[in-house]
Amino acid sequence: MLITGDIAEKIGTETEKVIKSPDPFKAPEGPGPVPFDIDVYRESFAEMGADILPDKLMEETLAGLEKESYKIRQRFPEGSEVMLAAFPCDSNGCIYTTEEMKEHQYFKILFVNEEAGMATGYGSIAGTQYRFLPAEIRAKCKFTVHYGSQRMVMDHQKDFEDFSAPFRKAYGELQKLLK
Repeated sequence: MLITGDIAEKIGTETEKVIKSPDPFKAPEGPGPVPFDIDVYRESFAEMGADILPDKLMEETLAGLEKESYKIRQRFPEGSEVMLAAFPCDSNGCIYTTEEMKEHQYFKILFVNEEAGMATGYGSIAGTQYRFLPAEIRAKCKFTVHYGSQRMVMDHQKDFEDFSAPFRKAYGELQKLLK
């Protein structure tokens, strides 16, 4: 697990840097993470023997969100930048175990704030680790949340449909990029 270990070490080191940063809402000063090459990143999951991102995971994730569709606008506010990602380790740099991989803990829904250089949804604090993701993932697996028109009467099912369409597209792109 040479490649996975290298990725995990870099992510763990970046998390430590963010924790020690004086401003927890802004990327630390200095050079930030350099994105991993997509082939290297893909290989890290192959090293783990993981069959990642099955269609079933997307359907289960969306089904869970649909059950609480009345909260969709609060959880994913209009205009927020959402990125779907997969990481071979947790934010502290600990490589996921076989059991954690089976539980799909590698799959993350991130909220990205490019202006601050930070994202939430990976680990317990905002961080810059998402910037390690290959450029292809950062470009193709991100979407801005839009709920169509601003309706006077809340239509939770329509809101969910407005959210789930770009989610499905981003998930499909992530599947292609990591297989």
